[in-house]
Amino acid sequence: MDRGDSMSTTITENFSENKRGRGRPRKYTLFDGREARNLFPEAEALSRRSIINQELEVKVSCVLGLNQRPGSKELEQALKKYHWLYPFSPAGNRKQGKTTILYELGRLKDDEAIILLADHICEHQMNAKEAVALIKHNKNEWRSGGWDV
Repeated sequence: MDRGDSMSTTITENFSENKRGRGRPRKYTLFDGREARNLFPEAEALSRRSIINQELEVKVSCVLGLNQRPGSKELEQALKKYHWLYPFSPAGNRKQGKTTILYELGRLKDDEAIILLADHICEHQMNAKEAVALIKHNKNEWRSGGWDV
């Protein structure tokens, strides 16, 4: 084996086009680019991860019924039911909620699973660490049972 052959092999392997990307693989790509800027005006200053987290939060709020007309009875009931996840001040301004929990709930595919877990989390007023552990545990249990969540 001469030196020229091993050197060319090394160079080829080091500059391969098939290298695995670093970090978490891209999964949620609903609003990449222009669409994100239309939905979230501040999106240009946000990272891609922050935009995805906002998408997940919007998804959960829609599933839980918080996208109703302002002042409607349905919205009032949903706000009362999910106050632990979506706290509002007496003036009607949203305070900092449980965003980590909302992001994790948004990663579930099944709407019924989101509602079931959100009800349980609000009922027991879980902190983020407990709630995320519960969500991940249930997701793994449901997947092992054959459900796609």
